[in-house]
Amino acid sequence: MNQKELHLFVASQSYENDLKAEIRFRRNLELVKQEENLFWAIGPKQKLWWPQWQLWNLQSTKFESISQAIKFLRSRGKLWLNFDYKLHRRSSLIQEGLPKWKIPVIKRDEKTLFRDSGAWFLEDSNTLWYTNQISLPFKDGIINIPEDKMAPSRAFQKLDEAFVRIGKRPIKTSRVIDLGSHPGGWTWVLAQLAGKVVSVDTVALDENARNFKNVEFIKKDAFKIAPNDIGPLDWLFSDIICEPAKLLDLVHQWKSSGLVKNFLCTIKFKGKVDFEILNQFEQIPNSDIFHLNANKHELTWVCLD
Repeated sequence: MNQKELHLFVASQSYENDLKAEIRFRRNLELVKQEENLFWAIGPKQKLWWPQWQLWNLQSTKFESISQAIKFLRSRGKLWLNFDYKLHRRSSLIQEGLPKWKIPVIKRDEKTLFRDSGAWFLEDSNTLWYTNQISLPFKDGIINIPEDKMAPSRAFQKLDEAFVRIGKRPIKTSRVIDLGSHPGGWTWVLAQLAGKVVSVDTVALDENARNFKNVEFIKKDAFKIAPNDIGPLDWLFSDIICEPAKLLDLVHQWKSSGLVKNFLCTIKFKGKVDFEILNQFEQIPNSDIFHLNANKHELTWVCLD
């Protein structure tokens, strides 16, 4: 494979077809090899939407011994993550010779500090691929979110993971809105972080979510709430089950009001992914789109102040 601008994209389990379709959608990327959920592509460095992990601008080197591989990696950086997908014993011996470091423990009310790191893997017994350009400094690109057995639903994992990825979250002075909030997984998280949570749905919240004193529940269709009826907000959140085009219209309505500083929404798909509408989301200034480990057939869109 040509080493020039060669990237490896790792698909989340069950979403290989979505990632493959995205690579084909991006006309400046050429898919050169697929191995189960691993996709090698050549083209300009770019952040894709669907990968679990992205390793950009891969380089390779030959080595004769374990010690030589260790010495090579040490000479190119202090911290390395092994993408251990084959040759496990040989890979583990190399990793054991590199500086050891702990992946940070995720805490909901604390910002996670990332450390600069690279990733490497073996193609065969004497060929090592490496890069110091990776999308996330977590092994295999997976952020392990602690359990929260008190949460009304497992949807809480999406928010906790997204906040780690973007390095930002509501604080005690924040006023936020959670649209389409039932049963209350997101409201549950937000009530522990923000000063005021406006929670909107046609169905009441579960008891665990509605018992917070800083939560105001409005029983109403989220699409019928006018921004001026709510007033200034630091964050708008939406995990509504709806067509992407309908969500985009909602986002434009709230964004044009000038009342919201930050947005975090789930874009959900039925059947094929609409890549054109994802382009429209991404064209909104300061936008980012990514697939969380906690996401299903959906993507997370953020637009930060």
